Amino acid sequence: MIDGSTQFDIESSRLIRYFRIRWSLPVAIVYSLVPLSVLPAANGNVFHPAVLAVTAIAAIIVISTLITAPLYVRSLRYWIEGTTLRIEQGILVRRSKAIPLDRVTDVELVQGPLMRVCGIWLLQIQTAGSPQQSPEGTIW
Repeated sequence: MIDGSTQFDIESSRLIRYFRIRWSLPVAIVYSLVPLSVLPAANGNVFHPAVLAVTAIAAIIVISTLITAPLYVRSLRYWIEGTTLRIEQGILVRRSKAIPLDRVTDVELVQGPLMRVCGIWLLQIQTAGSPQQSPEGTIW
C-alpha cells in the first residue's frame, strides 16, 4: 500500500459472527432433518453408525467454520489509492481488484435479515461497461 492512501477499518467481530452463522445455518438445518429420517432405521439407537456419521460430518463443518470465518475476515482489505478503490480478499486464493472511481456508476447498500441481526451492511459497486450482472466489487 502506498503512503497517502486511505484504508478502511472492518468491524471484525460482527463480520465473523455473521459468517459463522451464515455458513453454519445450512448444516444446522440439514442436521436437524437427517437424524429424524435416520433414527427409525436405527431403531432409536443414537449410536447407530448412520447417526454417528451425520453427527461427525456436521461437527467437522461447524468446527471448520469457526476457524475459517476469522481467517476470511482478516484477509479482507479495502483502501483508496489515488483515484482507485482497491479490494483484496481470500484465504487460499487471493483476489485483488482495482476499480477506478471515475468508472463507478452505481453504489448499492444491501442488508439482509441475518446481516441486520449482526449489524453489518454490504456495499456493492457497479462500474460502467462491466458485462456482468453481479457487482464489480463488494465491501463488507
